[in-house]
Amino acid sequence: MFRNLLAVASALSDPTRLRIVKLLAMRDLCVCQLEYLLGATQSRVSQNLSILRYADLVTDTRQGRQVFYSLNRPAFERAMADLSALISELSLDNVPEMGDERQRWREFPSDLAAISPVGGRRTGLDRLPETAIAPAAEMAGDQRA
Repeated sequence: MFRNLLAVASALSDPTRLRIVKLLAMRDLCVCQLEYLLGATQSRVSQNLSILRYADLVTDTRQGRQVFYSLNRPAFERAMADLSALISELSLDNVPEMGDERQRWREFPSDLAAISPVGGRRTGLDRLPETAIAPAAEMAGDQRA
């Protein structure tokens, strides 16, 4: 799941590639058509198509001497399903990439205040014996005098 999501997120992290995806969502296009529509060079279009192909977001079909690119809609649907599962599942059991986190989650205390000074608004002083706190308070008083 993670590998697929990372490849898709990386491929879609560039404005030119997003523009290519939108154009291919409208219809299949060859490199020369994408060059014209994007106002970009052949090498720039080809490089971006290669990245989208690596992420399995586009497919290509040869028609004579031209290669037409199309959106791989099942790959987008799979990525959307993976992303939806990642953020909606209340379990780590179906995410093999999070084995370490799954183990720590099982050991995680239900009372966040037990481990977090921020979450539990604990300062650390409330865990010290009163005798350790009193001299510190007295010293603060002595410095002001």
